Order: sequence, then C-alpha cells, then structure tokens
Amino acid sequence: MNLLDRLVRNRGTEKDVRDYLDQQGWEGKFAQFDYLELFAIQRPGWVQVFKFSLRVPDSEGEWSRWLGVVRDDERNSIQVSLVESELEQEQIAERVSKDLHKARRQPLSKIQIALVTLGASLVGFAALGALLSEAPS
Repeated sequence: MNLLDRLVRNRGTEKDVRDYLDQQGWEGKFAQFDYLELFAIQRPGWVQVFKFSLRVPDSEGEWSRWLGVVRDDERNSIQVSLVESELEQEQIAERVSKDLHKARRQPLSKIQIALVTLGASLVGFAALGALLSEAPS
C-alpha cells in the first residue's frame, strides 16, 4: 500500500475481513493488505463491494496470499469470498455487485492530461506573476 492508501483506507471493512479470517482459522490480526478498493456501491451507500489482496498467516505461521471480494451491507451482513486468481475475483465481484454502481477508475485520456497540465501551468504562472508584481516594502 502506498502512503495515500494507508492514510485514506477503509478500516471498518479491513476489520470485517480480519474478523472473517479469524473465524476461518487464520490469524486475521496479522493480515497485511496489499490493497482494498471500492468496486461498486448501492445508493445511499449501505451496500458496498470491495476487492482486496492480502497476505495472512495461519495458526502455524505459514503465510498465504489471497485475493478476495467483500460485499458489505452495513445494515445487516457482510459476505467475504477468498480466491486465488484475478479472474475468479473479477467474476465474483461482478456477480455480487449486479445492479450496483461500479466505481471503476478510467485512465486519463491524452486530452484530459493536457487540460490538467494546462490548468496547473496557468495557476503556476498566476502565482509567479503575483509574487513578481509585489512591490518591496
């Protein structure tokens, strides 16, 4: 996980996954998340589907890597699926998020990158102009 992901993460869902791992005989408190990303959401937000990757030790201390999907209905239930392949993970995520709004991030197009760069340049030039135009006191 990068620094931003560590600062802005869904600790509630991480805890739910850790509790599930404990119930399945793993050492959930020691689980290390590689990522936990929102995949889909149902308005007003009670139902959320996350995809994740983690490493977790069993009671013998042997570490395993798992991919998974969490369907979290904050009103009453949580459903966790652990799988070994990205294809299985994607299929389960699609199935449990049917009729939900997908939260897929699309890469920026070249025109979007150009517009963001132009905007940032204009702000930078405006700030530089403001600094240079200040009269010394």
